[in-house]
Amino acid sequence: MTPVPWSKRLLDRLDSFGMTVRASSAHAHSVSDLTVTPGSVNAQVRGSRRRPYDVWIDLPVFSGTEWTRVENALAAAPDLALQILGGELAFDIDALFASLGLSLLPSRAGDLTLDCPCPGRSRLCAHVTAVLHSLAHTVDDDPFVLLTWRGRTRTRLRERLRHLRIADSDPGATGQPRDDLPPESLPDSFWREAGTPRPSTPHTPPAVPALYRLDRPAISVHGRNLTNLLEPAYEAFYTW
Repeated sequence: MTPVPWSKRLLDRLDSFGMTVRASSAHAHSVSDLTVTPGSVNAQVRGSRRRPYDVWIDLPVFSGTEWTRVENALAAAPDLALQILGGELAFDIDALFASLGLSLLPSRAGDLTLDCPCPGRSRLCAHVTAVLHSLAHTVDDDPFVLLTWRGRTRTRLRERLRHLRIADSDPGATGQPRDDLPPESLPDSFWREAGTPRPSTPHTPPAVPALYRLDRPAISVHGRNLTNLLEPAYEAFYTW
């Protein structure tokens, strides 16, 4: 049986809300600079005025606890985990989310916050539908943007799965520092004479970057949540 493409799944889901998007395909060429960040899709849409409209489509991200449940379930499903680590997203991953009481795609119209500064009275204006249509095609090219939209970037998820798989294969290899070692168990480098250069070691990013240890703060800047604003910086530091 041929899997249903992600774009069709998203468009069918929107149709079920009464948000008909396919009719906007003629406007898709006017969409530019589409970006997906945790909780938000943003794009510029050409309309009747000289300056493009700045369109935002927000979707609630899963909490840290919910993502931990997802990551543990993925780690317990080797086929799915290996596909993600290999850069692919299985078509049946949404079934795993459903088994945890979560929905990777929006589950109701109220999940989506649509924001367009055009003078149209409709919440679902032509500019918003054009962005949704463009997003559907973007999802086909890179389905990981769905995970990003729900709060987990590809880099973050893959690092978490690697960490969990290592922990499963070696319960002692948690990636966390040990602070319970007696003095005699400390490495020789701890007792090295002052001034002796330390041998260079490869940089290993922390298992859980600080940004993801916290719940989303109730702080917004120009309408964007602080976590969304800090995400690119933390991703850059995490992979540095």
